[in-house]
Amino acid sequence: MRIVPVILLLFIFSQLKGQFPYVKKLNYPEQLPTQVVYDMLTDSKGYIWLGTDRGLYRFNGRAFVAVPFDNTSFKAVGYLQEDAQGTIWCMNFYNQLFYFQKDTLRRYIADKNTRIGPVTFQNVVVGTNDIKFQAFKNIYRFDKRNHRLLDITNAPLSFDPIISSLHHKGQYYAFSNNGFLFSSLHNKWLNLKRPYRDFRLVDGKNRLLGLGVGYERKAPIEILTGDSTVQLPRMDLPADVYIFQAICIDNKDFWLCTQNGAYKWTPETGEVRCYFPNERVSDVVKDYQGNYWFSTLDNGVFMCTSLYNTMLKIYNDPLLDNFTKLAGLPDGEIVTGNSQGLLTKTNLETMEHLRYNLVRERQTEFISYDSLSNVIISNRGVFKRDKKEPLEIMDFNKGVTRDRYGNLVYAVFNGAYVINDKFGSKHRRPEPNCKLYHKFSEDTVHFQGIFESILLRPKRAISVLSSNKKECFWVGYDDGLYEYHYDQDSIRILKDERKDPVIAKSLLQLPDGDLVAGTSTRGVMFVHNGTVQKTYTTREGLSSDNIWKLLREDQYIWVLTDGGLDRIDTEKGIVSNYLEDYGLTSTIINDFIIQKGKILFATPAGILIRYNLPKYLNFQIKFPLLRAGSNGTELSNNDILPGKNRDIVFYFEALHYLSSNALTYQYRLKGIDTIWRSVGNLTN
Repeated sequence: MRIVPVILLLFIFSQLKGQFPYVKKLNYPEQLPTQVVYDMLTDSKGYIWLGTDRGLYRFNGRAFVAVPFDNTSFKAVGYLQEDAQGTIWCMNFYNQLFYFQKDTLRRYIADKNTRIGPVTFQNVVVGTNDIKFQAFKNIYRFDKRNHRLLDITNAPLSFDPIISSLHHKGQYYAFSNNGFLFSSLHNKWLNLKRPYRDFRLVDGKNRLLGLGVGYERKAPIEILTGDSTVQLPRMDLPADVYIFQAICIDNKDFWLCTQNGAYKWTPETGEVRCYFPNERVSDVVKDYQGNYWFSTLDNGVFMCTSLYNTMLKIYNDPLLDNFTKLAGLPDGEIVTGNSQGLLTKTNLETMEHLRYNLVRERQTEFISYDSLSNVIISNRGVFKRDKKEPLEIMDFNKGVTRDRYGNLVYAVFNGAYVINDKFGSKHRRPEPNCKLYHKFSEDTVHFQGIFESILLRPKRAISVLSSNKKECFWVGYDDGLYEYHYDQDSIRILKDERKDPVIAKSLLQLPDGDLVAGTSTRGVMFVHNGTVQKTYTTREGLSSDNIWKLLREDQYIWVLTDGGLDRIDTEKGIVSNYLEDYGLTSTIINDFIIQKGKILFATPAGILIRYNLPKYLNFQIKFPLLRAGSNGTELSNNDILPGKNRDIVFYFEALHYLSSNALTYQYRLKGIDTIWRSVGNLTN
């Protein structure tokens, strides 16, 4: 039985100390027409159906379509189900049954000659050839085709209400308060001697389970052959949690919908795990692409692309959990920086946090880990990993790297500087022990009025990187990319293929020595021996030409832009947009790292952790509607248009829930069109 709530996400794993699932809420009223959802269904074509207080809606991933009634006394519907013929059925709270036909809900009226008196149906089950209405005292079976009453099954005892019913493996089952089970296989009531105050049968496809709902906490059961049961472990559920219903997805994925979240239930152990605490969850379904959908009784619908995508809340404060930068440490810990300039080290296994002693200032600009001295360097200063107090407070602004001699080269708003690594000391001027530094030795300045530094160039610097073999380093300025060699007094200014300056906001070097530059307006450039050999822009598939960050993983270059996260396969030259593939297109990503099989994103709502890097497994797009017509006649493949009629009308609709905004349509008339023509994703 589907829940019909008359009474009475956002996040997961309350026991994981601030780690929640990543979800997308459908906005009301722009996307979702109501906040009250009683029931959901995913059908064989791939559509998602919602039974709400305002009627039935069909969802295709982009728009909710209200289904009109041909005749109804009450719009609120539940009891959603799909029969063997693929027809969608629902019932309203006035016990009026409807089926979906030609874009309208048609009223199913039982035999008018049948007099059953005033009775309230608790459930309806639509079979292949019949329809069964379950009341407390009786089960009424009607012929599905001619609407005639076939028979009435009475409750097993005079004062023994029927409290649950369903179809399982082609058979109809019902259960009573005193523990009697009816099955169409035996066509009689069997005493299982398992009384419950309130109870629901659960169709596990390969197994039939039953459990107490409401505040009932008796052990669940598995019904084996229709007349024997096995007692399952009791659910480890708080006593004050009210269970609305239980659901099975994919034959093995069991869920409890409650007034305090959705609980994933393991029947073999009784273990439960709470998702979406404090939400009154009415239903859980899974679409054909593997996304989970959670409906609630007063807060609409949430989509979760994966139960393994979690949102880490470090401060449990919306202002402080707005993260701007991330850095990974060798043992798997991470360092996070937020919009208030605060830094925290977090152990992802234990969820223990070490917050460095800092006052709130402007946002964290960058964080890096220096393995040589085992310190964390950021624009907020330098820190030992396990000590709250900073080694020194110094603004390393945009980035820092080590030169051949162990000095620090750093980029700030008014230039590029070189200092030694005597943290905490004011005597930071490096020895001019090479031709390059000797050239600038007269340009010694006191950075921030305290630290003696060598100034390389008094121009705003935005990136810095030392080469793998330490033969040179690069500094990206706001007017060009400079390559500095230690044993030369000349400096090379790198140009693109048009001889224009390269404005490099992010830099990395490949194992073969080639430099990769992420630019502010020209995408990603691959530089070989000072010459740009290959450029990737939006023409090649990047989400934007404004590059924020580059990371390398094997043959892949990960690219964070102001429009998304992309991955360049350097061997095949293919660009993939991974926010679309992960279903994260609406997520604001400020920074990211890849660490131990996980990709972590710094977002304005927390640290989003995705535990599997491979592309989404089910990227299929279904076409439940794809047909053509001419002059009112539907066309088949290879049809010839009649007479001189050249008008064709196409009807089409695709279902794609993972990244619906990225879905576009193109069409062409073969033999007539030389190009593919595009139409909007809301057109069908």
